[in-house]
Amino acid sequence: MCKKEARSRSRNLNFEKISKLLSFPFSLPSFGKEVTQLLLSLSLSLSLSSHFVFCNCQIGGSSSSIFSRIGSMRSLWLVIATCIHILPSMVNWHTNLCWRFILWTVKITTLPVRALAALQREKMMERLIQEMQGELENLTLDNKKLEGHLQISIKEHRLMESMLSELEEDLDKAIEKIELLETEVRISLSCMI
Repeated sequence: MCKKEARSRSRNLNFEKISKLLSFPFSLPSFGKEVTQLLLSLSLSLSLSSHFVFCNCQIGGSSSSIFSRIGSMRSLWLVIATCIHILPSMVNWHTNLCWRFILWTVKITTLPVRALAALQREKMMERLIQEMQGELENLTLDNKKLEGHLQISIKEHRLMESMLSELEEDLDKAIEKIELLETEVRISLSCMI
């Protein structure tokens, strides 16, 4: 019972070591983490399996069968662990490749439609700009006309002020004459009585 537990613990430790070896804390080259992980796991499994075969060949006698079994178990375990890491990487790489291909296909096929829509928007914007320029020119002409009317009304206002001041002067002179005539009439009436 203890030997089986020890074997399972050693297998778990081997799997953890392999997992640590295959995890990347550093940044990967531009061709992607999955591909790099795949290549590293393949090279690791090949180098370790060749190492175990070399060690098994060096050992002689009756113990070589035990070591070869242990080596073959380790090699088998490394191959299984490598396959476990390879399959998701291959699937992810292919799905990413397919997804990018689909996106590029959609982008390329919709490019003429998007180009036509952009041209229509540009023409519409040019038309709106021309309309706004026409309205701006009309507003500037209206503004100039209103400025002309304002200048004319200012001149008329000044003319009316000058005429009003002349009328006030004439009114003051007329009032003075009326007062003078009243005083003369009173004097003449007082003389007559």
